[in-house]
Amino acid sequence: MVIKFQAFVFAVLISFPIFGQSTVYGIKGGPLIGIQNWNNSQRGPLLSGHVIVSAETWSEEDLNSLFAQLGYHNRGSSIRQLFINPNTGFNPQSRAFVFSNVGLTVGAKRRIRAGTWSPFYSVGIRGEYTIRTNLDEFQDDNFTAPTAYPLNEFVEPWNYGLYAGGGTELRLTEYIGAVFELSVNPDLSRQYFQPPLNNVSIYNPWTGQTITSLRERTIRNVTLEFTVGLRFLRKVVYID
Repeated sequence: MVIKFQAFVFAVLISFPIFGQSTVYGIKGGPLIGIQNWNNSQRGPLLSGHVIVSAETWSEEDLNSLFAQLGYHNRGSSIRQLFINPNTGFNPQSRAFVFSNVGLTVGAKRRIRAGTWSPFYSVGIRGEYTIRTNLDEFQDDNFTAPTAYPLNEFVEPWNYGLYAGGGTELRLTEYIGAVFELSVNPDLSRQYFQPPLNNVSIYNPWTGQTITSLRERTIRNVTLEFTVGLRFLRKVVYID
């Protein structure tokens, strides 16, 4: 299924010249801040990164364009805790929950003006597939505290959401440019869904084996991305 998804994305990107006289191809990336809502309770931010390849229609006369971009994004959040050790004092700990997603975004862009420096804004829709997580790192912790951390078997691999961004393009040469962009990417679907679980066995070092119930858990992503990249114009010139 993943291979079919990648083939579909590739077909979308290479077909973009059909929709415009010229096409701009790009590669970009940068830092991101991942935020997750766990059952309407927000966790700490995840600081990570992303990388994107893109294709966009282009015309000297038209300030509007269509775009498609394929990206690798780390979605997630973190829990930061402060423990007091009688021997060493304060002992801060941070645990990051990372969902590595490959996604396709398609949308429309509007340049505010043309020129060497061109501010723009854009909107789109996203579809993503989770290729891996780091949740196995917390398997031993879940043995004694299963209410604390998510489990891999409840990850929802297919997700969709919205994209909204703005920034500026900078023309370096006739065929090469730079782009600086800030975007917000909220998910409409669930990254994680764990139904209520009854008769869950946990181990307590003081009381021994204990049977408990776990309530439903839902996790959704919101990600802020700062992106810097290069743009390469494939210009089509018609000669009479």
